[in-house]
Order: sequence, then structure tokens, then C-alpha cells
Amino acid sequence: MINITDIRIFPNPKANESKVKAFVTITLEGVISLNSMRVVEGRNGLFVGYPQQETKPRMNTKTGKEETTRDTYHPITAEARTVIQDAILDAYSKNAGQKPQSGYQSQPASTPAVAVTEAAPSVNSTPAILSNVATGPKF
Repeated sequence: MINITDIRIFPNPKANESKVKAFVTITLEGVISLNSMRVVEGRNGLFVGYPQQETKPRMNTKTGKEETTRDTYHPITAEARTVIQDAILDAYSKNAGQKPQSGYQSQPASTPAVAVTEAAPSVNSTPAILSNVATGPKF
């Protein structure tokens, strides 16, 4: 199980002029921090945006459109995306209109755990995984 153990909301000082309403950092299991997430006002309401990086132009095989950015990280499953988004938007709505004294609003997460359904890599596959990490992604 993966638990969101902390959510920090950084209100955007220019929220009235921008679709980005806040910046967010979450902590998983108290050991890994995911930052640079955003609460964004979209056509259908608020959603969580993930950090992106510029890439070489490439064709998206699903949409047929050329893309020049890629998410730096993102949830793999719809269940994980829903849990993370619901937790962040809940924390954001609880803190909307409040000015955090220390520059952010930390919110202990009271979200259900996300089950990791895939098995961990076997010992035999570890060298291949490590070699991919050591050499970096191939684009």
C-alpha cells in the first residue's frame, strides 16, 4: 500500500490572473516527495497537473497529434490518479482563502492507501532495471 502522508499547498499569488490556482507537494510513505504539481482551473473544474519537460517534437500514437512536452512523472493507474487528485483537491478546498503563515499549508493526508497490484521486480530482472537507470532513457 502507498499512503499519501503529507500534502503541502502553496497558493499562487497570481491565482486571479492565472488558471494555476496553487502549487502542490505531496509526500508518499513519509519517504518520497513529489513536487511541482499544480491545481489548475480547467473547462470542467479543478484538476491536478503534473510537471512537464520539453522534448523533441514527437507524434502521439493515440491522438495523432505532435507533442513537445512530456510529464516528468504521473500516476500509472486510474485508481492512483483518482486517489491523488481527490486528496489534493480536498486539501486545496479546505485551505482555499486561507493564507498560510509559513508560506505553505501542510495537510496530514487522510486518504485511503493505494494498493500496488504489480509484483516487485524479481532479483533476476534487477540488473536490467539498474542498467536502464544508469544509461538513462532512450528517446
